[in-house]
Amino acid sequence: MNAAENAFAAGGDEAEFVCSERIKFRKFRSQNIVHRLQNRALGLRSHSVREFYQNILPGTTVVNVEKPPCYLRKFSPDGRYLIAFSSDQASLEIYRYMGCSAAGDLFQDWGDSELVSNDGTGGKSYQIRSQIFEKLFKLKHVVNMDNNEKQLNRECSLFTNDCRFVIVGSALFIPEENRPH
Repeated sequence: MNAAENAFAAGGDEAEFVCSERIKFRKFRSQNIVHRLQNRALGLRSHSVREFYQNILPGTTVVNVEKPPCYLRKFSPDGRYLIAFSSDQASLEIYRYMGCSAAGDLFQDWGDSELVSNDGTGGKSYQIRSQIFEKLFKLKHVVNMDNNEKQLNRECSLFTNDCRFVIVGSALFIPEENRPH
């Protein structure tokens, strides 16, 4: 006999052991690559029609790109921002990703070559390598540390779930005579 039958046999009410609430199932994110690409597509609103971008696979590789003197760290989870740390690790730089089409005018006269490298001749290859970072990323914010003794830890950065804030760790050098024992 189970607990409900025991309670009923003892003169109890069987209804007190019956669960009337339904089990709520948790909805998991789809692991399908097509769904994940559609869900992270840039610039889409929930009411708009979702379409694939035409440039999922890279057709051209640009090497030795000239970039600002900083440590490029990572993209925000929604793919809209790139965070970087200044070369002295005293400030956080936030770049807005403009999309691949922003650099399209650089490749108008480019041939069928899949690799843009430093060929030593300058010309179109040098123009692409020197301008592509500024075309793809626009500096949106620079957040400076208020204390010059602190240094940002470029390995410790977390985004909030809504991608509105980034949490960054910092370190401060403590001289040997001031350390607690």
